[in-house]
Amino acid sequence: MSKLDIACACGRIRRASRALTRLYDAALDGAGLTTTQFSILRSLARLDGASVTELAAAMGHERSGLTRLLRPLADAGYVQMGSGVDQRSHGLRITDAGRGAIARALPGWEAMQARVETCLGTEDRAALFDLLERIEAIDAKAAA
Repeated sequence: MSKLDIACACGRIRRASRALTRLYDAALDGAGLTTTQFSILRSLARLDGASVTELAAAMGHERSGLTRLLRPLADAGYVQMGSGVDQRSHGLRITDAGRGAIARALPGWEAMQARVETCLGTEDRAALFDLLERIEAIDAKAAA
């Protein structure tokens, strides 16, 4: 067996992630949000007033990439980007319109959550989340 014939963990996880993202994007389409935008808004609702750096760390994003993702949300009036001492310290606030966008998207998101739970079952879903947490820990160890 060639080394090229061995399944790549990264490739398999990325392929599964793309498939799941397509399903969630379709579920959220009626609300006018992508899965990434919904995730950012939900995280920001929990961390209201966070800097871009703090939000990026909480979400596992790179700060520069997150800034690009925030721009359309700010343009839509869902996020207010306050002025800080520098770019890294901008206070981000979710607006009432952003909370409304979450509320519109929530039924589709909940339906997809239920579909995933039904397909995987409670035990496999919990095992998947445990495995994903362990994979994220590999990155944390590498960064240390």
